[in-house]
Amino acid sequence: MAAARYKDEGAFVDEALCDGEAYPFGAAGTLDQRVRAYLHINCSQCHRPGGGTPVNLDLRYQTLMSATNTCNVAAVDDLGVSGAKRVVPGDPGGSVLYLRMSQRGAKQMPPIATNIADAAGAALLTSWIAAMDASCQ
Repeated sequence: MAAARYKDEGAFVDEALCDGEAYPFGAAGTLDQRVRAYLHINCSQCHRPGGGTPVNLDLRYQTLMSATNTCNVAAVDDLGVSGAKRVVPGDPGGSVLYLRMSQRGAKQMPPIATNIADAAGAALLTSWIAAMDASCQ
């Protein structure tokens, strides 16, 4: 597979990101590192300070989990799931971050340029959220 390359703050960065290990679908790196790399590559172009979205998420790889504004934070739209939050530790089905990226339609993420959900990415997020403790660690 070719190296994933994307533009981040004016510089091109490859799939290894800052620690040299975190490729979302590789064997190296922890589950947390691989998921954070996935979110960085696929979501942080918009979900970052000044990213232009109406929600205050920061999904850049380098952002501390406690500063992402995801763990146990009320979702702007619960997608009809009672008690849903952006990320509910141990509960992917109650986590809007997972739900929005695993569906297609008006509330999908990413909102444009895709009509097929990323099944491998959804499985990665499912594993990550299911393994989290109450503090999202």
